[in-house]
Amino acid sequence: MVNNFTYNANIPASGNNPSMDQPIMQENAQSISSLIAIDHVGFSTNNGGYHHKVTLNDVTDPSTVAITNPESLIYSANGTADTNSQLFFKNQSGLFLLNCVKAFGVFTTSGSAVSSFNNSYNCASISGSGTAYAITLNANAVTGNNVIVFVNNSASAAIGIGWSFSNPVLTLTGTGAFNNKFSFIILQA
Repeated sequence: MVNNFTYNANIPASGNNPSMDQPIMQENAQSISSLIAIDHVGFSTNNGGYHHKVTLNDVTDPSTVAITNPESLIYSANGTADTNSQLFFKNQSGLFLLNCVKAFGVFTTSGSAVSSFNNSYNCASISGSGTAYAITLNANAVTGNNVIVFVNNSASAAIGIGWSFSNPVLTLTGTGAFNNKFSFIILQA
């Protein structure tokens, strides 16, 4: 979305009668109102000034900006897995990627089938039974196959769990039957 707001910073002019500058002042006021309304609740509205969203329209690298306490900033820059923009937070302690969680979920098995699959994000489906389950991610949840996966088994008798990933499918394999609750999270920078 491209926005270009007309604004005359020299109005009202010191030597002018305000009535002469009124049309330009009205145009300036309308530009300010339109600018604020892009990401904010606008004027003359309940909750005016609060954000609807925050739009970052460029990819920036503020690596040369010195940050001192209590300053911090949020910016977008190219990701490390691809050139899609990623969201970063920077303060005096360092630089942190804000959106590396790409998918997660919790599923419970009973016997050799999935009895519940809930509390998930970016997961389209799960299939499998016994010692192997395939979790299909939503389209574009990750880029490529370079991911980090953490899997947790809540069983009292631990089974070894391995995983493999071929976009968009995470495959979990166990040394024994999955007969309990499992959770997983997929990260990508």
